[in-house]
Amino acid sequence: MPRPLSQRLHDEDGVALIIALMAMMLLMALGIALVLTTTTETRISANYREGTEALYAADAAVERVMDDILTVPDWNDILSGVRQSAFIDGAAGGTRSIAARRRRAMTAI
Repeated sequence: MPRPLSQRLHDEDGVALIIALMAMMLLMALGIALVLTTTTETRISANYREGTEALYAADAAVERVMDDILTVPDWNDILSGVRQSAFIDGAAGGTRSIAARRRRAMTAI
């Protein structure tokens, strides 16, 4: 026979299950937040590393070009195309491989 409504409202049957489910949801939310934070931090550090590599590569290229240009007595020869840099390794287009990393397509500007 079913119990009356007033008696069922005062019973605490199943409260522990609800509290355990709520605690599990809270821990799951904290875990998801931790995973998202870790993923974001990893991406940020990868972007910073790649940006730093690009900066150092550009700085090295400027130093290399400045060394090459400073040895030329007349810059008009370089500007007119009569004289080429020793830094040229082929045509301006095509695909280059840099130190066994990702292949990048180089296009002429």
